[in-house]
Amino acid sequence: MPKRPSVLALTPNENDILCADKFGDVYIIPVIPSSEYKRVVAEEKEYAPSATNLTVHTKRNLESLEQQMRQAALKKKASAEATALNFEHQAIIGHVSMLTDMVSVTRPPDSTISHPRNYILTADRDEHIRVSRGHPQAHVIEQYCFGHTSFISKLCIPSWAPNVLISGGGDKHLFVWNWVEGQVLQKVPLPESETDITVSGIWAVSDNADGLKSIFVAFEGYVSLESVIIINTNTGSRSSQLLCYTLENDNTLKQQETLQLSGNVIDLVSIGSKDTIAVSVDNLREPNSTSVWRSSPQALLETFRVEAGKWVPAEDSIVSSINTDSSTLVHTELDEKTTKSLNEQLYGLSVLRKNGWN
Repeated sequence: MPKRPSVLALTPNENDILCADKFGDVYIIPVIPSSEYKRVVAEEKEYAPSATNLTVHTKRNLESLEQQMRQAALKKKASAEATALNFEHQAIIGHVSMLTDMVSVTRPPDSTISHPRNYILTADRDEHIRVSRGHPQAHVIEQYCFGHTSFISKLCIPSWAPNVLISGGGDKHLFVWNWVEGQVLQKVPLPESETDITVSGIWAVSDNADGLKSIFVAFEGYVSLESVIIINTNTGSRSSQLLCYTLENDNTLKQQETLQLSGNVIDLVSIGSKDTIAVSVDNLREPNSTSVWRSSPQALLETFRVEAGKWVPAEDSIVSSINTDSSTLVHTELDEKTTKSLNEQLYGLSVLRKNGWN
């Protein structure tokens, strides 16, 4: 890709991949290239002017030669870029700010539209949520959702409520939206902290057996005395808590019992056939810290299942096998550069905060 990708999403029909980068551009890439697409063949012959600085002596001719060489270098760079992107792709959306998250959704027919319509929702560092139509009309901006006062890091649209959007970022609240109309339905306060916290993940899970519609939220922040000390070293932490809410019939969130995990929450996936969630945790660092390493690695995954309307720890044979046989040991005595690289991959949201400047 031209720039470092930050978000991937499938279109609702699963025929195309949406790839967004932090520079604000969104590309659409077909999963299976069309038969009409022809690969770009790079020019192998390199331009070489007949004159050199040994045969040209006047100032004007030397400047002309230098200009020719610059043009040749630009042409060579453009050819290299075309060869690097030697697959079918198309730029469909552009932001003037850093793009942080993206979701693709199909809006069902209602009183205003007679047939299903696809949309792409994108969030950026400048507190904007943009609602664009799906490809090939992605240039049409249908709506903006304004309300955040800090950067937005995560968007989530539950599969069972396609008109509801849940967003979070550097604010002290989660926002629940009717994104079709750009209206805020609810602002949900996040846990109190010694300093700012950042939403690092939002997941929607529907339990088929009990009909429980849950929203899980993970966050980065400084949630302990140890974390307050960490501030002095400019290192953040991710919480080992997983906030749990239910999405009620009036499309508002109701807080449930918070889940406590053995390590910092990294990601979550629903095992739909078993009405179970698997949560990946940072098994190398101590909970609520990115600088204190464990003496020995812990389990990579933890599982929870609904019992009597609550998510409780559960056992799963596949997850147990992963924890037992699929772990790779990482030495805790790493050099500063390697440690910084690992932290940036897992705990990089704090750099989005503007710290008082616009």
